[in-house]
Amino acid sequence: MPNAVVIAGLAADTASGTGKFLHWVIASGITPHIPVWDMSKREEGILSRADLRSTASATSTSALRLSFLRTTGTVHDGWTILYRASTRDCGSCQLKSKCTPNMSFRKIPRDVHEDARDATRALKGTPEFVR
Repeated sequence: MPNAVVIAGLAADTASGTGKFLHWVIASGITPHIPVWDMSKREEGILSRADLRSTASATSTSALRLSFLRTTGTVHDGWTILYRASTRDCGSCQLKSKCTPNMSFRKIPRDVHEDARDATRALKGTPEFVR
């Protein structure tokens, strides 16, 4: 077919934006134009996962550096890896009251397919995603 157009994208609603599904879509060579299902936004004024930066250049006054978080690599519930900071690191942090006011350390759950979720988030705002 000389004039055939191949569409290599998939649009769906947020219910399809799970890590497992997004991983499958990307592994199948399909571009996911799907909102990521994300429950990490915090409404009570506590820093959310999106407020945390993984770059070494993040300062303690702007965001917690994810380099402080450690994991054993154990997969919980079949899809979640838990990362946590030490009580020592959190105790001396200027942002503790905004980050983890009710615990002695910060704990972040991450999907085993977080790379697929991150790749999909990066597509948000592109003309194809908006369309």
